[in-house]
This record gives sequence, structure tokens and C-alpha cells, in this order.
Amino acid sequence: MIAEETTGDDAEDSGAGARAADPAQDEPDAGPAGSPVRRYPDYLMDFPPDLPPEQVRRWQRFFDLREDILLDYGYQTARAYWGDLQDIFEWAVERDKDVLALTGRDLRQYRALLRRRKYSEATIRRRMVAWRKMEERMKEE
Repeated sequence: MIAEETTGDDAEDSGAGARAADPAQDEPDAGPAGSPVRRYPDYLMDFPPDLPPEQVRRWQRFFDLREDILLDYGYQTARAYWGDLQDIFEWAVERDKDVLALTGRDLRQYRALLRRRKYSEATIRRRMVAWRKMEERMKEE
């Protein structure tokens, strides 16, 4: 029984050897000053960096407009509208549509998709309200 007991000092000494000597080495960006910065692999990115500059500019405009709209709302509403607009954006990108130039026909197709996926009418209405706010903001500029 006496051999199994350890003192507090022994427990601290045994754990110290297991820790890294330099905590800076555990950080992903740590390394020599001249070493290149590590990046997320391009093939795992949602939107690869080799997009045409015009498309990048239009997507950035969409993102900026979305953020500008959301500043007027509380957290929960802004979070819901952000998700709604992001879903419309992803839907348009998957179909090679210009997200800043969606037509009434495009939006009817989007609503039909949501209905086929059994979204509630309240959700569909909220998404269309978010999109109308985006259209209003685009007309203001």
C-alpha cells in the first residue's frame, strides 16, 4: 500500500516531461521567420482561387450587400437572413446563374425546389423577403 502512494511533487514531475518544451512549436504558424505561410489546400476550398476576376468581383459585391443589409437587424434575424441569402447564392452558383441578376423565373424555380424539399411556406416566404431586401439594396446603389 505504501509503494502505491505518490506525493504531489512526484505527480507534477511525471507530467512535466510529457509536455512540450516550447509551446510555440505547437502553434500551426510557428516556424522560422522566413518559412512560407501554410494554407488550406486549394482543392478542398469551396470556391477555388482561379475564378475569373469579374466573377470574383460580383460575388464580393453580393457578400458586401448581404452584410450591409444584415447590419439593420438583431442577431437572430440577421442569422436567419444570412443563411437564406447564402442558400440562394449557392443555388445560383450550382446552376451557373449570376446571383446579382436572378430573374423572376429563376426565383420561381428556386421556390419550386424548396417546395419539393418540403420546406414550410413560412421559410419560403422568409427567404423571398430576404431576397427582396437584397434586390432593394442593389437598386439603391
